Amino acid sequence: MTARLFATAVTAAAALVCLGACDEGGPPTAPGARVDLRIAPLDLSGVSDADWRVTVTNQAGAVVWTRDISASAFGDGAGSVSYVGSCDAASNDNRVSISLLALYDAGNAPLPAASYADPGVVSRTFTCVADRDVAVDFDVTVARRATQGFFDVAIAFDDVFCSAKLDCVDALGDPLLLLHDGGGQRARTAVLAFACTADTGADVTRLYLDPLAITCSDRSATVDPAAGPGNLSAGAGVTQDAGKPVLFGAQVSLGREQLGVGKVYWNVLLGLAAAAPDCALSTRGTAFPGALVDGTTPSGRTWPYVQWQVDLTGAGGALACTRHPLDGTPPGVATAYTDLAAPISFAALFDGTAASPVFTNTPPQIAGLTGPPGARMEPSSSQALAVAASDADLDPLDYAWVFVGDSAGWTLSGATTATPTLTSPAVGGLAQVTLEVTVSDGTDSVSDTLSVALHAEASCLDYVPAARNRGSGLYWIDPGAAGGPFQVYCDMDLAGGGWTLISNRRAGSNNTESCGSNLAGFFNGGCGTVTSIGAGDSYALTSARRAALPRTQMLVTQLLGGALDADDAYVIDLGSSFDLFPNSNASLNIAVTRVCNLAGTACDSSDVFWKYIGDYWFHSAQCFSGSSSDATYRGNYGVCHDDAYNAGSAGTYPVSSFTGDRSAYDESKLWGIDTPSRNYQERVWFR
Repeated sequence: MTARLFATAVTAAAALVCLGACDEGGPPTAPGARVDLRIAPLDLSGVSDADWRVTVTNQAGAVVWTRDISASAFGDGAGSVSYVGSCDAASNDNRVSISLLALYDAGNAPLPAASYADPGVVSRTFTCVADRDVAVDFDVTVARRATQGFFDVAIAFDDVFCSAKLDCVDALGDPLLLLHDGGGQRARTAVLAFACTADTGADVTRLYLDPLAITCSDRSATVDPAAGPGNLSAGAGVTQDAGKPVLFGAQVSLGREQLGVGKVYWNVLLGLAAAAPDCALSTRGTAFPGALVDGTTPSGRTWPYVQWQVDLTGAGGALACTRHPLDGTPPGVATAYTDLAAPISFAALFDGTAASPVFTNTPPQIAGLTGPPGARMEPSSSQALAVAASDADLDPLDYAWVFVGDSAGWTLSGATTATPTLTSPAVGGLAQVTLEVTVSDGTDSVSDTLSVALHAEASCLDYVPAARNRGSGLYWIDPGAAGGPFQVYCDMDLAGGGWTLISNRRAGSNNTESCGSNLAGFFNGGCGTVTSIGAGDSYALTSARRAALPRTQMLVTQLLGGALDADDAYVIDLGSSFDLFPNSNASLNIAVTRVCNLAGTACDSSDVFWKYIGDYWFHSAQCFSGSSSDATYRGNYGVCHDDAYNAGSAGTYPVSSFTGDRSAYDESKLWGIDTPSRNYQERVWFR
């Protein structure tokens, strides 16, 4: 049998009102400037009177007034209090504070301070407005101890009366041995007990309790009190590292008693593992004569709750806890109060029938991950990632991205956002990386993974149909040349796109380029860098890299002052994959399949040749069969057609004159041009 004594609740409600002319020039002294303080009548068994201290301060913290007020001196004889004071409208906001100084029994003797838990100073801010009433409401519930109580001591929650404790030893100081350990023997057990009864005619008492958190120096565990009744285990009420257990077992017992209406209890037994060092238990609980909305204490009220914070074990796992009564010695189980402006929420509920979470959380959902197009990234590039997630409960979401396994050379920024940025390593870096994103709503979490490969396509043409086509610009390709992938400029727009730039020749002088001492060196040894291909830059791929490119077509374009000269651009169908820039100074006429203008609307496919003369230049050349009388046709290479007009007549078809007006030296080839200020560029492309 367990004896119970139900204590009396002490409840006070107060309102502070600024009436009439609150002086805006400082703390008012005029008779009309006042504050009306009302404390509701006390209707408390065994309590006849109460003393309160009331203080009003302005925004600067200066005391406007303070006074101790008793219900018997400033009331109607039934415990109510009325008092008129002032506030400071010139220094807002004002703050009114009340504190309970003393309670008196029916014989008007002060109740011992140890017989109730003092809620402390309760304050609220308000704006003091001249010539206007301003009300400030207080609703304070005082927890009062009983002289004897359920378990060890009892407190009152409004009209619900509760007791709480934590015991690790019995009355003789010997460890409690209740739960069976893995060997079938009863081993040391800590008992957290919480019980309440409603002083009402209906069974409406509800208990609220948070998960029990046990934190040790090298491990931790969590126990869900809503997972009972009965024995709990890992994954079923107990969360802990199997390699470093804090608990060998746990058990929840709960129910309602048959001795009276509204009496409920909720106890948790913890089997303490012998090797768990420096462990402390923390949780909190409360009770309510009805249902708390979302498990949250009433807003605007100072509501009592029980806080457990007890050291369970010391160094080496030795037992440190003993018998910890509510608000007693040794400490660890204490009454606390919520702040007026900061109610607290509890995770689990026992309604006298069953325990359950206060609400059933819906885990967040990941709708999808967005990574690099095709799950591929070129070397030394950056790509935004994204996770699309939602939460049915509309909880705020937290994000955490991490690498799974090896990630050498790869970096990630913004890892706690929904849209981080992934940066790939340089050529030769780790070929693939896997990332995991975890989305949490604060209660549950969900994860997904994304793999990204370091990959360069074989040519610019391979990027055209792919999601990785980002328009004309720099790309990495890997056509199989010695040295691995390299960076090129791709034109993704002209004539269907997919063109790889093999050379950029600018208007120069003295038959030289800024790199490459002659044409053979320019086209075969490589020249410049692809990141510099302006009107004043020279650039060419090496013959080894050029030879590795898939090539059945060549495109020749000119830029005049940076703008495309479209009528002098043409596409050559090679017929097979060969190079039109051999390392030779011989005058070569290389047969090609067809030549078309840029739009593909005009083509020649008979007797079409590509003329190349290496480091020299041809003058007045007429393809195979003759010379032109026009001395302005000259250059190092160009497209030819050996047609009916090859006898030196006015209708001749000279080198590089397939399209547009190429009769001027400036629009022949650029090698040796002596007017570099004209900003001419010639670009040659393969695909």
